[in-house]
Amino acid sequence: DEVRVNGASPSTEGRLRAIASDRLRRTTLGVLPQSNIFFFVSGVLKQDINDGFAFASLEVRKQLPHAVVITVSEKMARAAFDEEGRFFALDGDGTVIRELTNQERSEMRDLPTDVGSAQVQGLGAQVVEVGGPHGTAIAPKAGNKNGLPLIMAGEAKAGQPKPGDRAIPPEALSLILQAYSRLPDIIGAGVRRFAIPGDSETVDALVEGDWHILMATSLPFDVQGERLSLVLKDKIGDKRSQL
Repeated sequence: DEVRVNGASPSTEGRLRAIASDRLRRTTLGVLPQSNIFFFVSGVLKQDINDGFAFASLEVRKQLPHAVVITVSEKMARAAFDEEGRFFALDGDGTVIRELTNQERSEMRDLPTDVGSAQVQGLGAQVVEVGGPHGTAIAPKAGNKNGLPLIMAGEAKAGQPKPGDRAIPPEALSLILQAYSRLPDIIGAGVRRFAIPGDSETVDALVEGDWHILMATSLPFDVQGERLSLVLKDKIGDKRSQL
């Protein structure tokens, strides 16, 4: 009759308690109530949680006489991945760790028109802060409107990604994180969102003014950033508004 959650942010704790409550209302083998501490199966609840989260570590254990203890270590969300209007948090390796919370979704200020309209209808236009694993606010780079870089899914895949699935290659995400942080200083404008073509060897950055920067995952960002700076200065100059 008691569920204890350790190590989770407030939003994650609420979701874990909801998952646990749902499991405790069920039975095993059709007759054994999971609300009974002696019949409760820790591994089943752990699988329920893994269906919705990919934690750095997760422990579920019974504590007599009447408690279930869930202890987690959360991964930091480094990017947001949009798959057909559903937003997922990615870790530094490009792996899905969970769906974004309603608050995190409403903080995404620069979305495609169709996605943005659907979001306002579903969530309202409240203003909130994007948080890290323990509620620490993430401030967007000056010029960027979104706290996390937004990556749009490329070619349609069979089914939605699940926690633990790799949504994009690590080298592509590494390039995206560097570009999101440093492009505003190079081009004097914010980055709106990213897309990865089907070959996964290039990254397309859409920036303010609706022009695109195409980058290669095989080259260091420093090299590409220097080339971009030279092109903008020496080749394009005052013609940038025509891009």
